[in-house]
Amino acid sequence: MAIGPAEIAGTSTALAEGLHALGVDAELALWSPLPGPFASDHTYGRTGRAIYALRAPLRRDVLHFQYGVTWIPKHPDAHWARILRRLLLTSYYGDDCRRWDVATRLAWPLAPFKDRRQDGAVLERLERLARLCRGAIATDVEVASYLVGVFERVYVAPVPLHNFAPPPREPVRAASLRVLHAPTDRAVKGTPAVELAARDAAKHVPLELVLLTGVGHGAVRRELARADIVVDQMHSASASVFALEGMRAGLPVLTHIDARALAPFHAELPVVPVTAESLADDLVALAGDASRRFDLGEAGRAYVDRWHSAPRAAEAVLQVYEHAREATAGVFVATPDGISPLDAEVLAEIRR
Repeated sequence: MAIGPAEIAGTSTALAEGLHALGVDAELALWSPLPGPFASDHTYGRTGRAIYALRAPLRRDVLHFQYGVTWIPKHPDAHWARILRRLLLTSYYGDDCRRWDVATRLAWPLAPFKDRRQDGAVLERLERLARLCRGAIATDVEVASYLVGVFERVYVAPVPLHNFAPPPREPVRAASLRVLHAPTDRAVKGTPAVELAARDAAKHVPLELVLLTGVGHGAVRRELARADIVVDQMHSASASVFALEGMRAGLPVLTHIDARALAPFHAELPVVPVTAESLADDLVALAGDASRRFDLGEAGRAYVDRWHSAPRAAEAVLQVYEHAREATAGVFVATPDGISPLDAEVLAEIRR
């Protein structure tokens, strides 16, 4: 199978790693080299990726597109693969499919940050690829809500986390606790609210906010080794890749959660759900409870290992590959244990 051509936060790399670990002949081909430690089998410029895209269906029986794009604009490569009767699927992770109309209608947390003027272009991109692919894979129910009604088959599956070992923990310090926040977009991630809450909490307990922006993945891993607590986002619906990395590092994670977005495999998600209004109090409580911090860290490691490690997430994707070949239309949950229909009440909610 061929995976590509885009990559964000190591997810495409992680899927390829997981498939390789399972003995699957999977190839990752990207349209530009990745920064930091992420590697791919192939990276191509414009001409090279066009050649690759036209040859790939001759060698691969599955083409798994990432972030709703294919190797060639307007998808002639997907048309060619479809003529050759290859299985085509695409994965979405959030901003590659979010629309103002759906986000506003369902009151998803990121609705205020979407531009309604972009809805037409986003929907057109979705529909163009939906005509070619057997199905789409979403990371949670919120992301699935933008795909339902566009793709015939939608699967909610655990996001794969790359295989890098958690950073070794630095020795315990007697000074203040380090609270790590690493926003890629200050407004969307709610950074001003995090800064305010950390200042308020620091009046009651010894803690310092470490704000990490504009750095590579290596720097993030180094700071995870020094942190005591992770604060992720104030407008998220479920756990981001950064939140999962914090859990894998054995750290307690505080983040905003919308329970409606959670799939069954999120049932054991061991995060502290917070809002901008509750964050200061939650930080004070967690800073004063070392036993709870330890328990959350251990639960986070176990959760990531069970659902989001590269091999386990790849097992879920393999289930999708088999199911999508023959399945009738529908919305499903994919795990390493198999495929099941999304709960009827949940489906009715996101279709309303």
